[in-house]
Amino acid sequence: MKRVILIFFWVMIMMESRAEERYVIGYYRSWSRNKYPPAAIPYQNLTHIAHAFIWPATDGSLKMGDSFLFPELVKTAHQNNVKIVVSIGGWGKHEGFGPMAADPRAREKFVSDLVQFCLTNGYDGADLDWEYPEGTDRDNLSKLIVDLRQAFRKNNLPFLSAALPVEDRREGFDAGILKENLDWCGIMTYDYHGSWTKHVGHNSPLYPSPRDKCGSAADGISYWMVKKNIPRDKLCLGLPFYGRMFEASDLYLPASEKGSVSYADAMDRISKGWEYHWDEVCRVSYLQDPGHSLVVSFDDVPSVQAKCEYVLEKNLKGVIIWALGHDDTGTTQPLLSRVGEILKR
Repeated sequence: MKRVILIFFWVMIMMESRAEERYVIGYYRSWSRNKYPPAAIPYQNLTHIAHAFIWPATDGSLKMGDSFLFPELVKTAHQNNVKIVVSIGGWGKHEGFGPMAADPRAREKFVSDLVQFCLTNGYDGADLDWEYPEGTDRDNLSKLIVDLRQAFRKNNLPFLSAALPVEDRREGFDAGILKENLDWCGIMTYDYHGSWTKHVGHNSPLYPSPRDKCGSAADGISYWMVKKNIPRDKLCLGLPFYGRMFEASDLYLPASEKGSVSYADAMDRISKGWEYHWDEVCRVSYLQDPGHSLVVSFDDVPSVQAKCEYVLEKNLKGVIIWALGHDDTGTTQPLLSRVGEILKR
């Protein structure tokens, strides 16, 4: 009898675990539509697509590129049971946020226009990517988020989310407002090194190196979960499907950045004789050219797997991915496939 009871409880626990959905949110770059059409997306590995980007004008109206609207993407996502949200802002598109959020009339127009935009074009909600609010924007951003949540509920738009930095150094976010009104917070746990650091380091280390003080993905998650008290079931870890190249002979030396490198490009370099290295401490990979004059830090299948296992270990909501298509080798998309295997099993 005891054995039967134990088996029953084990089955119930397994069913509950499998019933808990992990979110896999992939950002789709509107400017990649010709190179990476909707038919190329392996939807079985995703729960959501964030269509990037539109952005706010100071008067609250919505601005977008000429080729942003893409009914085929929205339709194909829904046909494959994947939700799709519109992402607002992005790097270099933040100028309108502050004035709009500070002006009650502009804020009202933005909320109204965004609701209508989502309903008209079939989006399931919106993702805010304000990079980055200052402390003086904090209260106005909070009002904006609350107004959006109320309007979305009234119009049956289920999803409202935000992309957040690894630390709120400018004190622009009210954590209480975030956790009460957002469905997920996507922590951008990448770009730890670049032209702004002046030395070589990993683009997205899962864990910190004792040789470097620039942080790690685990540090970023801990910051929002422990210091800011955002529930773990609201947090999504950021996965970069790209890396960065530096002119230097090895990690942590003075260097100049030479640009970003997609996963597919990094793997092509391996086929051309570049040396592959795995950092057991940081749980991420990097390459060196044969002459040891260049270093590429990037995420591959083992590092993405380690991060997904971290998501399960910490019981986080899921992952955000920047960006869909970066791991497309022409025949496979290995990173997205591994994410789906682990988080959508």
